[in-house]
Amino acid sequence: MTVNAHDVSIGHLELSFQRIDDEGLGSAEIDLMAPDQRSLAGVALNCLTVGDLTAVEALQDRHFRFGRESGQEESNIHESVFFLAKGDTLEIEHIDVSFGVINAGVIEIDIRARCFDHHGTTNIDVTLNGGAKIVRK
Repeated sequence: MTVNAHDVSIGHLELSFQRIDDEGLGSAEIDLMAPDQRSLAGVALNCLTVGDLTAVEALQDRHFRFGRESGQEESNIHESVFFLAKGDTLEIEHIDVSFGVINAGVIEIDIRARCFDHHGTTNIDVTLNGGAKIVRK
């Protein structure tokens, strides 16, 4: 992961996919986590709605944008953060998530985000590229 072009070590990534059928309206949500390891930075993307997908395999070669700006799908972006090893969190202003292929239970992910912190710093760029282990719920 990079934060404003500085490399930051994170734990391994895990992605979970959940199909939600609520009152006949189907949708799906993903969670992307780097489990909390105090010595490493990480990410917690929670309950991001990815449309009417029926299986995690349907994420392959798809792109999603989430944000707080008008006209963007908010999902639960306000509950999602990047966190740094020293305990600071980076709140997400907007995020682009692109998925690649699945191979041996791992999906390729490319993330580009614009964040802010609780110290008043804005326009913090975060990128994350790599594979996430698919965890079945």
